[in-house]
Amino acid sequence: MNNHRTWEDFVACIIPTYNPCHKFEPLIYELLNAGFKHIIVINDGSTKNTIYFKKVKEIQGITLLTQQNNKGKGAAIKLGYKHCLSDPRLSNIRTLITLDADGQHAISDAIKLANEAEKLPKKIILGARTFSNNTPLKSFLGNQITRKVFSIFSGVKLLDTQTGLRAIPIEFAKKSLDIKSNRYEFELESLLLARKLGYQFHEVKIETLYFENNANSHFRPILDSLKIYYIFLRFSFISILSSILDISLFSLLLLFSNSITISTFSARGISAIFNFHMNKYNVFKSSGQSSLSTQALAYSLLCIFIACSSAYLVEHLSSITDTPVVITKILVDGFLFVFSFIVQKYWIFDNATQPSNTAGNVLDTKNDF
Repeated sequence: MNNHRTWEDFVACIIPTYNPCHKFEPLIYELLNAGFKHIIVINDGSTKNTIYFKKVKEIQGITLLTQQNNKGKGAAIKLGYKHCLSDPRLSNIRTLITLDADGQHAISDAIKLANEAEKLPKKIILGARTFSNNTPLKSFLGNQITRKVFSIFSGVKLLDTQTGLRAIPIEFAKKSLDIKSNRYEFELESLLLARKLGYQFHEVKIETLYFENNANSHFRPILDSLKIYYIFLRFSFISILSSILDISLFSLLLLFSNSITISTFSARGISAIFNFHMNKYNVFKSSGQSSLSTQALAYSLLCIFIACSSAYLVEHLSSITDTPVVITKILVDGFLFVFSFIVQKYWIFDNATQPSNTAGNVLDTKNDF
């Protein structure tokens, strides 16, 4: 055992687990043998291979938390976070390391992250996998999609946004309890929240381990990727509906008023109210502490800013390039559309102040430290 190790008393491991495979039990013993003293296992409503939980439950240093129903990886991680934040015996913990339960993470890499967290206690440490021709297709596709979308939304380029091996400062773990997502999308949402709050990322190259073509992974690349981007899809759909409403109302009002100005402003005003209401209550599901009037004012200012920016940028770019005006407008408005989404999600309709109630149904807890 490494006599120079300094992180033993300050690091806790969190392992969300659903229907564990045969790699699960050896993982626990390897972590203990490597010097990890505090290991929190979350049984996320497993219905298969529950014998493994009975075995590890009696091991010194293991805490087993059990959720009655399967709530998702994000909910399991948040339950582990909440336990570490509330148990007085873990008051010295500074870093929480999350690992997948299917044996895809080398113990040496978990140690590597623990050491990096000691040197960089305020940063989010990510174990970055190297993807090759031998990488299972669903793992490769899932990561390629999310890393590009994350780069667009955050301005940060990461090698691996879906890694399950992460070292999280305890302070950020507390803040991430307010994320509403409970399944795989939680991991991407947590990175976006960290970016918003000003946390820096540090990636550490780790070994890429896949067993049986990653058959033990519960990640479904198409369905779960859609869930990750579901908010953006809802936002896009509501925007399309608002545009249809705007054009329809304009056409209808023009028949009666015979005034382009009146029809334009009336239709745009009604469609904007519709868009605001749908974004607040259906897209972002905002129930934050900001008042309705404050959000409405911020939304109105955003609309004015985007309209002015669109007009200026299209006119300016058209004057310095040979690109057709229509193409220029499509490109400019596409950029402003993404900008609008980010501003509305993380500022106007932000839910970060809301308390979390995602701990779930905890049926069984064993603490042996």
